[in-house]
Amino acid sequence: MEKTYQPQVLEICDNMMRVLIEDGFFSEHQVENPEPARIPLCDFLTEKFIKGEIIDDKAVDATEDEILEVFNLMINNCVLESLKEKGLIDSIEDENNEEVFFPTKMGKLYGKRMNKNK
Repeated sequence: MEKTYQPQVLEICDNMMRVLIEDGFFSEHQVENPEPARIPLCDFLTEKFIKGEIIDDKAVDATEDEILEVFNLMINNCVLESLKEKGLIDSIEDENNEEVFFPTKMGKLYGKRMNKNK
């Protein structure tokens, strides 16, 4: 399902992504493609927008725990997308329109090989 975000949300997301990329946030977490991180960030910013917690279309009123949580979701989304691109996992949408991940045949074989190498 394709989502549409408010222009203010997209602008703040773009600014935050630019700063995170420049500061090496993604490379620090060994993320090669940061684009999948936009989805959880925009979802978070949309919640803040709805609650009126975006100040002057530039700043977000958020706690440190909220920011850490969204950063974790961003990295997780990037890792999952990377595994999908490599063919190790795939996903489907469940009845609640939530993405459910599962290992592919190649992913299962890779997992078995990893266990043998322990």
